[in-house]
Amino acid sequence: MVNGILNFNNADNVSQENKEEIERAINDKFSGVRNAGRLMLSWNPDKEHGVEFQRLTDDQFDKKYEALAESTRENLFISMRAIPVLFGLSIQTGFNTQEYEEAFRLYNRTAIRPKQAEITRVFDKIFNTQNSITFDPFTL
Repeated sequence: MVNGILNFNNADNVSQENKEEIERAINDKFSGVRNAGRLMLSWNPDKEHGVEFQRLTDDQFDKKYEALAESTRENLFISMRAIPVLFGLSIQTGFNTQEYEEAFRLYNRTAIRPKQAEITRVFDKIFNTQNSITFDPFTL
């Protein structure tokens, strides 16, 4: 996304080849990761023959990205029936050890054990066995 327009005034007599060469040189010099925040200088005989730069309005992609990332993170944890602190993401709510252990037990009961039971059923069906797989419970 461009954030500015560089106008070259009185450029009617410049060939298409020269225009493309100028555009390539400007892009090489002023775009890319290493060139953020660089200044563009223009030496003009007078204001009438100057280069004009117009800044376009900022669409705040950074704020949109942050909001989308936060929403996505929340939706992931909701779909997993978990809280972020169980996965090492800190939250500023005064979460203590007892709450962490209770959250882990709830997550284990509502998300982990049902998946383990499903895995057991599938393997039992594949190998024509009954309760052949057992999972050792994980505790804190």
